[in-house]
Amino acid sequence: LAYMGLVEDEFCDFAIAGRIKEEIDYALSLNPKCPNAHFILGLWHRQVSTVSLLKRKPYGLGDASIDESFIELSKAVNLKPDCALFKLELAKHHIITGDTIAAISMLGKIADMSDIPANRSYKDEAANLRRKLSVK
Repeated sequence: LAYMGLVEDEFCDFAIAGRIKEEIDYALSLNPKCPNAHFILGLWHRQVSTVSLLKRKPYGLGDASIDESFIELSKAVNLKPDCALFKLELAKHHIITGDTIAAISMLGKIADMSDIPANRSYKDEAANLRRKLSVK
């Protein structure tokens, strides 16, 4: 639910965002090495930080930041390096921040991952993104 709530276009549900953050913080207090929690927290920071600070701060969401998104997504990748989804979202972070070289590098790493069923769709998406970035 957290993942679905965070990847919607034009995210603006502050109550859900606050609740997701509470749950992720609690999960990380129980297990700071949980890759899924770091992944969701990275998405949380990326998505919530797109909303103006003036709009989100009264809801207790002022700590959202694109820099924290990178930190959390990187932790998820380091804790679970065989997950193409985590690497794909980190590559998208690089695209969002304008670091095309890092994005292409990460997308290349996804291409080299094992072709297990859980990775296939993410590998395809990574290949498409890499082609688009290489053309530019």
